[in-house]
Amino acid sequence: MANQRPKLREADVLRTVRDYLKVHRIFHFRMNVGAMKVDKRFVYFGMVGAPDIFAVYRGQVFAFECKAPGGEQTLGQRAFKVEFEAAGGIYVIVRSVEDVDLALRAGF
Repeated sequence: MANQRPKLREADVLRTVRDYLKVHRIFHFRMNVGAMKVDKRFVYFGMVGAPDIFAVYRGQVFAFECKAPGGEQTLGQRAFKVEFEAAGGIYVIVRSVEDVDLALRAGF
């Protein structure tokens, strides 16, 4: 099975999407969500369910949730999507740069 391609990871999708947005000079930022221990307590950051990347393109706000093939949203991500779209944002699950390109073209 020497010809088998390596499995695409979510981190790979995230990196290529960020590279695409940077090359096309589209304003964006990475959203980190999690917790870390500081001294004897945990500090939480980000919003539960927030997408991997926020971008603004031609006046529209996009939320890009990067997923590897077969990857699924968490319950928190589904809840965030509902609220974000209700507020007028465009939420997209992306598995490739092509998904981002299609969303940006269709989003305005």
